[in-house]
Amino acid sequence: MGARGRSAVPLLDRQQLQELLVSVADIIVMLDDDYVISGVTDPMNLDNLTLWNWIGRKVVDVTAPDSLPKLSRLLREEGFAGPASDRWRHINFLDAAGGNVPLLVKYFHIAAGPVTTRLLIGRDLRPMEEVQQRFQKALDEFQTRPE
Repeated sequence: MGARGRSAVPLLDRQQLQELLVSVADIIVMLDDDYVISGVTDPMNLDNLTLWNWIGRKVVDVTAPDSLPKLSRLLREEGFAGPASDRWRHINFLDAAGGNVPLLVKYFHIAAGPVTTRLLIGRDLRPMEEVQQRFQKALDEFQTRPE
């Protein structure tokens, strides 16, 4: 293993890399140099998100206001200054009705010669939130049960 627990990964061609990303992500957002969304992929068909409507919009315009500071830090930390962070961030994006969609995202800034690729890779946190709510409800019911 290399620095920070990383191991060597063989080079993948473009098709292999695309298949790998789609298999591990619920959402992939491609950004241009101005952080305008240039492409999206929605392998899991996330409910209430009209991702195709995100294309051509700045990523800040589809981010919930409470998550803008986290998004800004994420993009700044992962920029040209150093190696990509191993940390993922919980950022709320906006669904078609303006509600929050919690996603665990990681930003990748990949510079290969004159071409720079910027990707936000995300996992949908709604199933985990539902489990947490059910667990809390069961715990509350257990604690209020008469002995």
